[in-house]
Amino acid sequence: MLAEKASVPEVIYTSQGVYWAYWVDFTDPTVPGGQRMGVARSVDGIHWEKLGVVNFTGLEQRGPGPADPDVMELPDGRLRMYFFRERTVYSALSTDGINYTVEEGYRLTADEIWDPNVIRLPDGRYRMYLNHRDIISASSDDGMTFTLDDGVRVQRGAVPGAPGCWQSHAARRAFGSIAPPTACSLTRRRRLRRPAVFRTCSSCPMGGCGCM
Repeated sequence: MLAEKASVPEVIYTSQGVYWAYWVDFTDPTVPGGQRMGVARSVDGIHWEKLGVVNFTGLEQRGPGPADPDVMELPDGRLRMYFFRERTVYSALSTDGINYTVEEGYRLTADEIWDPNVIRLPDGRYRMYLNHRDIISASSDDGMTFTLDDGVRVQRGAVPGAPGCWQSHAARRAFGSIAPPTACSLTRRRRLRRPAVFRTCSSCPMGGCGCM
């Protein structure tokens, strides 16, 4: 078991041959906002070294902590984490996978959005997929300034029994459990060779959906 009382796991395999796992951590109820960002590292995807929680520099200390991590490796080897907080998607950079510096401004803000997932397109542009009950998207030339695209990418109900297409179900598929092959899973750009294990609980803000 890698983490208990966890939600919205994210795993990236870097060019350095290292797996990084991130998740929303609810193990310490005394933390302001009730949540932190857990982090672990592995060289084989099986044996993990838990490294505590992510240290964010430049993050305003208010309300809930960062949630819904989505990480990509930049050409220079740095890691950029997109994360959600209070109707807004922010980003932060790291050189060591543990200490992240929040970048200036925000990447996107809108009502009722969560779970950002960013991919780089073949033409060099970026596309962010978000839950908005339906799955919607936003586009960017530089990965920093995103503009909402018109229309809906996937209509609600793509995952049976869910009000929309939740990232947690895509994560369930990526982490080795059973989940339907929806378009939601197509927004994930990485797959683990072997599953890491997470467990959620009733404190999960996603409604105890049994996502991990």
